[in-house]
Amino acid sequence: MRAAVIVVDMVKDNFIYDTPVAREGRAIIPRINRLTKECRKRDIKVIFACDSFLPQDFLFRSKMKPHSLRG
Repeated sequence: MRAAVIVVDMVKDNFIYDTPVAREGRAIIPRINRLTKECRKRDIKVIFACDSFLPQDFLFRSKMKPHSLRG
């Protein structure tokens, strides 16, 4: 079995608003970049897992702003 690092939901759209969650997310970007760089040096797989939505997705029928649009 080989090791891998999975980075979840680090999508620009998650960090564009000035909210506590967005500020925390932006703060960890340099650490994630260092981690993924080191993993690649050591031939450890890096996997990015992210949601993507279509503009007409049911989530956006509420007050949720469209984000993470496919493409």
